[in-house]
Amino acid sequence: MHCLAAFKKTPSKILARMMNTVNSMKPPVVVEQLGAVTTIGINRPEKRNCVNVQTAQLLKDAIVNFENDKESLVAVLYGVGGNFCAGYDLAELAGGGSSCFTHTDSKESGCMVQMDIVGFSKYLVF
Repeated sequence: MHCLAAFKKTPSKILARMMNTVNSMKPPVVVEQLGAVTTIGINRPEKRNCVNVQTAQLLKDAIVNFENDKESLVAVLYGVGGNFCAGYDLAELAGGGSSCFTHTDSKESGCMVQMDIVGFSKYLVF
C-alpha cells in the first residue's frame, strides 16, 4: 500500500487524536498504530506540549521505532490538546533541572532530538 493511500484512510481518526486532551498522567509521548499510519503525540497539553529532556528522548525513540517498523509507512507527529509544541520547557531550565545546557554532550542528555531524518525511507508529517 502506498503511504499516501494509508494516510488518506485515517484523517478523521488523526484529527480526533490531535484535539483530544489525553490525561496528563499518561506518558509525555503517546504512540498509536492506525493501520500503516503511526501517530506520535506530544502529550503535555497542560504545558502546551513544550519539550523537556524526557519528552525529547521519548520522541527520538518513537521516531526511530517508526523508521524500523516494516508495517508502518507514514508517521504523523502532533501535539495533544490542539497545540503542536511551545518549544523547550523553560520551567525545567529555570528550575535547574536536567537540560541541554547542563550536559557537555547533549546527545547523552537526550534533550536534543539529533537525528538525520533526511536519510529516512519513510514520510514523517509534522
